[in-house]
Amino acid sequence: MAGLIARRAGAVVTNDPRFARVLELASRQRHLWVGPSGERVTGAEVGSHLGASFMLMERDGWISVRRPGGLDSGHTSAEALWRVRADGPGDADSWAVSRRCLNLVLEARSESGSADFEAWSEKRGRRFDEVRDLLLITAEFARLYGPEAAS
Repeated sequence: MAGLIARRAGAVVTNDPRFARVLELASRQRHLWVGPSGERVTGAEVGSHLGASFMLMERDGWISVRRPGGLDSGHTSAEALWRVRADGPGDADSWAVSRRCLNLVLEARSESGSADFEAWSEKRGRRFDEVRDLLLITAEFARLYGPEAAS
């Protein structure tokens, strides 16, 4: 039963190997799902923000780094997240929590102790399919394990 979720003493436990380490790291971040406004962000809001960012890059193109004075078409990963904050379904809260979740998934993958999705996405040789996969797996994590909307 991949993806089985259990809640024990406030912690979320899963037998899905893709997310076990991410959940372990998330349990150490008390305010992971709280935006700069001080309000809680749902997993669905983060998933929507990440999905819209992916769709923006899919539509307009993706570039790893914007070069000064260049006529680059497309968006960097960071720009796409920001654009969704400003002009899409997201806001400052979903933007901040989306960044935290991306960093968390990368940290879990790399076992490095820390990771920054923006630096990761700008790494020389990075490909769009890798960026796409990170956005989509992080959106899935958020939807599965993030908080639900208050009833």
